[in-house]
Amino acid sequence: MFNFSEFINLPLTWGLLIAIALLVYVLLDGFDLGVGIIFPYAPSEKSHHCLMNSISPFWDSNETWIVLAGGGLFVVFPLAFAILMPAFYIPIFLMLFSLILRGSAIEFWHKSSKNERKIWQWVLSISSLTASLSQGAIFGAFLSGVKINQRNFSGDAFDWLSPFSIMSSLGVTIIYVLLGSTWIIAKSENDTAYWAKIIAKKTSLYASIMSLMAGILITIKHSSIYVFNNENQKLIDLPLKNLVIFTGIISAIIFYLISYILSKKYQKNEYNSDNLAENTDLLVNKNIKLNKFNFTDFKPFFLTYIGIIVSYVGIMASVYPYAIPYSYTFADVASSNESLSLTLLGTMVFLPLAICYTIYVFYVFKGKVEDEVNY
Repeated sequence: MFNFSEFINLPLTWGLLIAIALLVYVLLDGFDLGVGIIFPYAPSEKSHHCLMNSISPFWDSNETWIVLAGGGLFVVFPLAFAILMPAFYIPIFLMLFSLILRGSAIEFWHKSSKNERKIWQWVLSISSLTASLSQGAIFGAFLSGVKINQRNFSGDAFDWLSPFSIMSSLGVTIIYVLLGSTWIIAKSENDTAYWAKIIAKKTSLYASIMSLMAGILITIKHSSIYVFNNENQKLIDLPLKNLVIFTGIISAIIFYLISYILSKKYQKNEYNSDNLAENTDLLVNKNIKLNKFNFTDFKPFFLTYIGIIVSYVGIMASVYPYAIPYSYTFADVASSNESLSLTLLGTMVFLPLAICYTIYVFYVFKGKVEDEVNY
């Protein structure tokens, strides 16, 4: 059998892979969910088509990464899977059901009449909101730790629900809305882009506040966590626990910078179609713009990405080396080295294919989208 344990730390490597897969999922499916949340509030029917065209090529493949994370957890960290699943049954069920309903809403919206679309757009919004809140609750409950007795979850069905998990739910939802609105700015024009700019400007300020609050609260929490082992009490050993406050401050600054940038750009008449119609050269440039990548319009979106990455790295690093805060390390819950090596070999084959496909999809569908039916 394959055994790479002599060359690399297999449990830590797999922990990094799963953490990266979750981060990629947030970055990719986050803007889909954000667009879904604000979808019913778009200013016009053309805007609805524009929003739908901006996510239709991406939403289904983006969910690949959460499958990788969940499947990886089941295969390589079976004890962690067995403990965390019962702890988070309710929010996980709500998340999965909402993601299924979200996909159905997108498909049925395309094929429905104008009146029926009003129903499906609210289904899309509610399901996207529920999925976002559920993911935030899971993340917050995970950081809070779970009750364990003899390698089994010993808490109640609603232990995941706490003030911290509620704050985490709101924070993740705000981040997703910011991702969605900045994505719309990058992919649309005219009134749709201006409408998205207003939303992004507000939510970036909220994201800045939430990021700073998260850094402070997690730092305080990590400074007062005691572990009970064989009736002995000791302060938790987290070598990187103070990193989260610095990343929280940095990400808060980045999110505030987005608001500042948006306050200087995207005036209401900047992409006004009437003004464009007065100038043939501008019309030509507009048509070219639909098929070209515009870095300036993507700047708020990329800054949102950077803010999320900085915050995520700080939070996840602060709980190192625990796979289940604050009870079991990665080595404690890992499968055998042979199993970890074999699954890592398979992942090394198929993961590059998933990465290449994702890059290719974003390349093919780069540029602005039209506000017409394209399905």
